Amino acid sequence: MEVMNIFEQEVAYSIRLKDKEAAVVYRNSGRVEITHRELMPYGLYLEEGDDFDTRVNNKENFNYWCSTRLLTLDRRYAKELLNSCGLQQARTDKERASIALQYYCLTLTDFYWVVPINEVRDWNSVSLHRNSLSNAVVDLALKGSPTVTNLHLITSDLSTSGIAPKAWYRENGKFYLYKGDEDAVTKEVEASQILQRLGFNVVDYSYRNYDNELVACSECFTNDNTAMVTAEEFNVWAMNEGRGLKEELRKWEVEYHLMNLADYLVGNSDRHSGNWGLLFNEDRMITSFAPLMDFNHAFESADDTLCLPALMLGEHKTQYEAAVEALQFIDKRKLNIITELKYSDFVNERIRRIR
Repeated sequence: MEVMNIFEQEVAYSIRLKDKEAAVVYRNSGRVEITHRELMPYGLYLEEGDDFDTRVNNKENFNYWCSTRLLTLDRRYAKELLNSCGLQQARTDKERASIALQYYCLTLTDFYWVVPINEVRDWNSVSLHRNSLSNAVVDLALKGSPTVTNLHLITSDLSTSGIAPKAWYRENGKFYLYKGDEDAVTKEVEASQILQRLGFNVVDYSYRNYDNELVACSECFTNDNTAMVTAEEFNVWAMNEGRGLKEELRKWEVEYHLMNLADYLVGNSDRHSGNWGLLFNEDRMITSFAPLMDFNHAFESADDTLCLPALMLGEHKTQYEAAVEALQFIDKRKLNIITELKYSDFVNERIRRIR
C-alpha cells in the first residue's frame, strides 16, 4: 500500500472524455471530485470521500489506470524505447503513471486523456488521430536500434502493450500497427486470412516489409469516433456497478461465442482479457463487439486448452467445448476447407472434429 507524502506538491488532474470532464483527481492526497460519473473510463473506479482508505484506493486506482496507458516494462525493447524518449525507467505503477501523465495518458484506442487543471488544452490539440505521429518511434520499437535524431516528434502513444516488438506507423493519414518477431508474424497473418475466409469479423493482418524485416501489419480500427474498452476494463466497471459480466455481455452473445469458435479453429492460446472487448462512442455508449485481433499465438493450443474468456464469466470449459457450444450460432456448412496456406491442415482438422 502506498503511503501518502504530505510534503509532495499537490497536482490536480482533469480526466476527460474528449472535452467533457469526468472527474478531477488530486494525485498526492487522493481527493476526487466526480464531475460526470457516466463519462468515467470503464477501467477506472474512483470515489469521493475524505476517509483514509478511500483516498489511498483512489491514488492506487488512478496510478494503475494511468500506467496501463503506457508501454509495460517487460516488453522487448521497452527500456530502450523509454530511454530514447528521455524518460526514466519505471517499474512501479506510480512511476509508469508519471511517465504517461507527461503525455496526457493518450492512446490510439480511446478518447480519454488527463491534463493538469491549470493547463489550457482541448481535445483537438492533443488527439493522436488529428495531430502528427512521428515514424521515428518505429525503428526502435521493432528492432531495438535508436537510429533517429528527431526524438522530439515521437508520439505520445507508447501504449502498444504485449511482449512482441510492435509500433504504430502513420501512412497517408492512417495508423498501422507493425508487429515483428519472425514466426509470430506468419501465425498472425495466416490466422487472420483463414478466419476472414470463414466469415469471421477479424482484424486484417497482412505482410509488410520494414527495413528488410518481415512484419505483420494491421490498420488501427479505432478513430476519433470509435474507441475500444477491453474485457478487463469492462469487467472492472461491471463489478463496481454490482453487475455480472456475463449478463452485461448478453447483447453480444453471438459475437462472444463466435470468438471462442474462431480461437479454437486457429488454435489461439492467448485470448486474455486485454485483447478482446467492445467498441463505444464519444458518449461512452457501447456500440458493438470489437473485431478479433492478436493471433501471434495461433496454432499453439490443444483441444484441452482452457477457454480463457469463459473463465472470466465463471465457466470452466475447454476451447473445444466452447467451440462446440458456439456451433448453434453458425451454419456449419460455411466452415469450408482451407487450402494453400502453411497452417491449412491444422484448421481443416479442427473443422472436421466439430462438424
